[in-house]
Amino acid sequence: MKYVTLIFLILSLCFVACDRESSIGAGLLGEDNIDISFTDTLDLVFTNAFSDSIRTFATDGLLISAPNNYRVGRIEDPIFGISEQQLVLCPNILNTPDFDGAVLDSLVLILPLDSLAAYGELNATHDIKVYRLDDIIHNTDIQDRQDTFYTTNYIEPNTANLIGETVQRISYDDSIVVYNPVLDSFFRDIPQVRIKLDDFFSLLWLNNENVSSDSLFQETFKGMVIESEPDASSFVGFSVVNLSSATTDARLRMYYTTDTLKTFYDFYLAAFKHNPVNHDYSGTMVEMAIEDNSDENLFIQATGGTFATLDLSEIKNFEGQGINYGEVELTINETLGDDLFTYKPNANILAIYENEDGQKVLLSDIVNLGSASFDGRLRRELDDMGNVVRKYRLKITDHLVKIKNGTIDNPIIELVAQEPLEVPRRVVLHGNAPGEGQAKLKLVVSEP
Repeated sequence: MKYVTLIFLILSLCFVACDRESSIGAGLLGEDNIDISFTDTLDLVFTNAFSDSIRTFATDGLLISAPNNYRVGRIEDPIFGISEQQLVLCPNILNTPDFDGAVLDSLVLILPLDSLAAYGELNATHDIKVYRLDDIIHNTDIQDRQDTFYTTNYIEPNTANLIGETVQRISYDDSIVVYNPVLDSFFRDIPQVRIKLDDFFSLLWLNNENVSSDSLFQETFKGMVIESEPDASSFVGFSVVNLSSATTDARLRMYYTTDTLKTFYDFYLAAFKHNPVNHDYSGTMVEMAIEDNSDENLFIQATGGTFATLDLSEIKNFEGQGINYGEVELTINETLGDDLFTYKPNANILAIYENEDGQKVLLSDIVNLGSASFDGRLRRELDDMGNVVRKYRLKITDHLVKIKNGTIDNPIIELVAQEPLEVPRRVVLHGNAPGEGQAKLKLVVSEP
């Protein structure tokens, strides 16, 4: 079963108990007839697994479901192996242009940079290439779109169709100076990559017949594949916003002259956008852990990478006792020499499970009380020796109660990246290996 991207709202923390049992809390500590105990010694059963593909693009009529930030490049991660991403874009027309008598100056692909979507060596030099698609890969009828694409739907470009290339050191902080022919002046614009496209290809765009309608235009020009060969392990991040006319959007800008008037027209890039990824784990620690069914370390990666599961069956042994608090404590394994600056760990981890209908859903601790109550964020703490350690704490009290009481039959939860597409981070956590940092399920239990 393919994962559908989990879209969730950051809910305000409310103080309504999800379950009477889980709301007993510290108020009972003074009652003589209630014994409160703490335990973190349960045997935990973890597994590592490769993720199913994640939906990158979907349409249902006029509604487009897709993120706004994308990447191209190649990551050579010493732990997670090689990941490559390409960007597939199909330009579209918002307002029908009039190119009667127009003379081409240039056609430029403009891609605003997005540091939040980037990963690896941020300031690497990228050799970015643009290829024209041979075939239409999506439904061009705006009224009848039913397209769905996933991270595994990699598009092999025809390298003979190269229509643009730039070699550029990426800087997410430096604005650029751009000439505006309408105002006949220069202005400073946001950080971006600009790629001049082939003139022969560009001339076809000045034909009024080819741009007489959006569907005809898309059928004629089909789209483009953007790839990059960086000089270091790096994804360059781009922002491509859905069907907006804001000046910061990605676009194809046609510069042309009519008589003596120099002007431009913008083709937008939101009709279809797809960001597939190839993961190659050959010979990696991740591959060996999954093949050997080892849970010494846990591997969580976004962009359809990897996730970990936790079997909570042992919570059923607490029948007759109250589960007042439950928390999964996960600590980043920093003994591997992992470069946490270049390969930043996930900012948040979520917990999901498969319900009786076979759907992957968020735990009730997230849905009912909000992500602030569940937590799951990366935090820095001091250990007993005063050393800084990085941890995640997942508060899953309500879910544990429902497993113990039989409200939920499936005792297995999945630990996944909160941003499955938008932020390509990954993390290595201590699992069941004894010692400092071992994963724990911390419980506060009451006995009547």
